[in-house]
Amino acid sequence: MMGRWCRVLMIGLGLAVLPVMAALPRADPLRLERTRPDHQGPRTVEPIDPPPPADHVYRKVDLLAYRLPGAVTKWATLDAKLSRLCRLGAFRQQRPDALYALAPEGSYGVAFGEGANLHDPQNLAKPGMVYFFTIRETSNCLVLKVSQSRLSAYSTSRFGAPQAAPPAR
Repeated sequence: MMGRWCRVLMIGLGLAVLPVMAALPRADPLRLERTRPDHQGPRTVEPIDPPPPADHVYRKVDLLAYRLPGAVTKWATLDAKLSRLCRLGAFRQQRPDALYALAPEGSYGVAFGEGANLHDPQNLAKPGMVYFFTIRETSNCLVLKVSQSRLSAYSTSRFGAPQAAPPAR
């Protein structure tokens, strides 16, 4: 008998509360509440300038190694094995933009077979060879190689002036 009265009481309370809830304003669940602009108070600390970089911090220094008159594919041959290793990161430039070569079709990263600017843990590079890297630091990296003696006429000094005139053809 007590359970029946409890049910009747609960139903009555529910019916009495429904009109009160319907009269209350509904809140928009997607509405954002904005804060006042001064809610954090005045700024107490002025921003400071960042400290100058330390001497050991990497600084980009790019040097033009070669200025080629024609396409690189005219001078160099594609090495499929080294290109595959370049994609895996096992044959790559130490500093991707440190040395570069300019050709009419664009710029190429440069590394030398003696080890200058070259990361070659398997020692596959040959002395006297120049390696050109295109699409560097990606899974599409291509490595082209050419003898350094073939390119000596197109070598540039540190300031970009040609050291010798190209041979007549």
